[in-house]
Amino acid sequence: MFSTIFLFEIKRWLKQPVFYVYCAIYFALAFFTVISNLGAFDAITSTTSDPVYVNSPIKIAGFLNSFATLIYFLLPTIIGASVYRDYLYNMHTLLFSYPLSKFNYLTAKFLSSLVVVTFIAFLCVVAYYLAQFYPGINKELLGPNNPRAYLEGFFITVVPNFILFGSIIFALVTFSRNIYVGFVFVLVLFLLQSLLDVVTQNVDNRYLVALLDPFGFQPLMYYSRYWSVEEQNNNFVPIQGVLFYNRLIWLAVASIFFGIVYYKFSFSQLGISFKKSKGGARMIKDNFGSILKIDLPKVNFDYSFLSNIKLSWRLSNIDFKFLVKNWTFYILLLIAVLFVLIVISVSGEMFGTNTYPVTWQVLIAMGSIYGFFLSIMIFLFSGMLVHKSRQTNMFLLIESTAVPNWVLLLSKVIALVKLVYLVMLVCMINGIVYQVYKGYFNFEIGHYSYELFVLYPIKFLYLILFAFFIQNLFKNYFVGFIVCLIFYFALPFLPRIGVEQMIFIPNADPSYNYSDMNGYGDIRHFIYYRIYWILFGLVLFGLTLLLWRRGIISNLGEKFKSFFTRLKPAIYIPTLLALAGFIGLGYSIYVEKNVNQPNYSNKESEMHQVDYEKKYKKYDGRPIPRLIDSKVAIDIDPKNRNFVANANFTYVNKTGVPIDTIFMNMSPNILIDAKFHQGAKKILKDSVLAIEIYQLSKALNPGDTLKIDYQIKNKPNNFLFDRSEVLANGTFMNNLMFPVLSYNETGELADNRVRKNMVFLIREECRILGIVQNWAIIIYLKMQIGLTLKLPLVPVLIRLQSLRDICRKNGKKTESDISITKWMHRF
Repeated sequence: MFSTIFLFEIKRWLKQPVFYVYCAIYFALAFFTVISNLGAFDAITSTTSDPVYVNSPIKIAGFLNSFATLIYFLLPTIIGASVYRDYLYNMHTLLFSYPLSKFNYLTAKFLSSLVVVTFIAFLCVVAYYLAQFYPGINKELLGPNNPRAYLEGFFITVVPNFILFGSIIFALVTFSRNIYVGFVFVLVLFLLQSLLDVVTQNVDNRYLVALLDPFGFQPLMYYSRYWSVEEQNNNFVPIQGVLFYNRLIWLAVASIFFGIVYYKFSFSQLGISFKKSKGGARMIKDNFGSILKIDLPKVNFDYSFLSNIKLSWRLSNIDFKFLVKNWTFYILLLIAVLFVLIVISVSGEMFGTNTYPVTWQVLIAMGSIYGFFLSIMIFLFSGMLVHKSRQTNMFLLIESTAVPNWVLLLSKVIALVKLVYLVMLVCMINGIVYQVYKGYFNFEIGHYSYELFVLYPIKFLYLILFAFFIQNLFKNYFVGFIVCLIFYFALPFLPRIGVEQMIFIPNADPSYNYSDMNGYGDIRHFIYYRIYWILFGLVLFGLTLLLWRRGIISNLGEKFKSFFTRLKPAIYIPTLLALAGFIGLGYSIYVEKNVNQPNYSNKESEMHQVDYEKKYKKYDGRPIPRLIDSKVAIDIDPKNRNFVANANFTYVNKTGVPIDTIFMNMSPNILIDAKFHQGAKKILKDSVLAIEIYQLSKALNPGDTLKIDYQIKNKPNNFLFDRSEVLANGTFMNNLMFPVLSYNETGELADNRVRKNMVFLIREECRILGIVQNWAIIIYLKMQIGLTLKLPLVPVLIRLQSLRDICRKNGKKTESDISITKWMHRF
């Protein structure tokens, strides 16, 4: 009977299209990840470099261990659902009528599903190997291949984890008869892995940490933490000591869970329940009552647009109650709260010193955590809402009504938006409670409200529309959930394959920053990008309506037929308007970022470093004049966020040789005009690298003085962002905006492997160990700064010790004669 059930389960999966979808997705992810690590996209992005071979045993084991984290999301649908599926499709009554052995039934179910998951993971190993033969990769990142490295990495770090976590999920789903339990456990695994990374950072007993790590990563680090590069390239995974004991311990734990399943499982109708059973009560139906005449009220039918909007709101209340009454929501929210409390307690330390839990710091600590869990909720609950009517077999009744498709879809979108606001409310309460616990009572409710109830919802609106679009494409919402997760985790890796601009990375935006001095400042760049992606989300909303599953659709041809049937002006006109707005705003952003000003990719920036060293390395170490005196007049306009600085710098040749050439390193983000008091001719202007070279008409002899006048101002601000450092409520400025008359070694390539590819000399000294020596020279100079501020007066920080003699002149605030006798400058 074991072989019959086992082979039946294997054949059933081989006939399922979703199995091949899983295989294709994970194979492609592993393949593209490896070729990216091997520099396949170096032609369009920055050069990939790593002294440890990609196919070294320790690298293979580490990759498989971390990549298996994504495969954990398949465990509930494959291993967890192996027994649950018999109950879901009401096959248990027929199946359990056979003379089954409980051991044969459970082991066949578990092992067959474990084989399926293991096969998908093994395809990732195959992808890892085949990626090394992809044309265009950097062969220098590869060492000799050894099959032992792949087998050990797979059977030591992956298979035991599948057995452990699979047995736990198998027990949870089998007993609860609810597959959501498995997904919640996978999220707990994410939480546990993150907690272990945080908690074990300062633990002295590394052996104990490695022994008790259920993921098997810490035992690998225990042995390889202090390996040299050569040892990492050649040594195999040490299957001994703590690694061997760790795997044995957790395999024993897995056997305990499987034993619990075997002991508690019974061939019964109902699963295990923790609720107290209710006593039965006899109900007698009275069919002999009198027949009453009832006058039904008259009903007025209203199918207007306003009536449908009200109906969407009422339906959204029903969907919202369905979500908040689901215990999965409470478990996910509880996990998020606990995770936040742990992380926020650690993030409050700065160099070992506890800081006050000010509101902006609390929001930063909570934002990414609640954002992650809220994204998971959106991906999961969107599928539940789309397929709710079909799971309850109510879809034919609902779809036979006169309710338009857009009303049904809009109600579900509104329900998820309400869920976002509810989670944000919990987030605010969480932050305030933590502040009270720490004895801090300046809550800044306005700050909480603006960020959590204004900025965050517009970040998640696109994600909601995207999730409904994906979930509507699949009959199985678990597949839709996995696809959404793949997109969620894969999009941040797009810059590694050359897709670097945010208008091409879905849901990407330039984030905002908050400061107590300037608040959120000017966040129009964030708003424009959010509008851009919301417009694209509205396009997806229109496509979702055209592909909406209503009625019984048996194949893809019928779906496309309904697509063209629904293509009416009421749908395609708003969709085309949203598409036009999306393309128009995207074009405006592209022009501003790429045409009106130069925009350099990572690869181009790397080549600029190469050009900088090739062209100007000859100026490194040349004699340069020393700055001894400066006078600066700065005119700041906080309202329009502009500034103009006029400076007079005095240099003296304190070297023993004449200087006839001035090498000027300038800031590329500022307009600088230099005028020499002595005769000088500009012999080179490199606008890309911001370099200017002047030939003095008369050489600067030792002891001679050189005076240069600078006019410095910001580039014009545009509709998308400011190019000026001036803020509306407080400005920080330093001497980096002024030109430097020396070659800057930090502009060179630092990675020795990249330098070798670019035919540069390998850097010696301490750079191989990752240590760079900087030498600071303290000089004394006289500086005078005149500061002009247009009203109103705002704080300005220019790294001065004091400000004095403020007087009012012509409606402006003016600083006069601010002198500092000592000034530290770094060359």
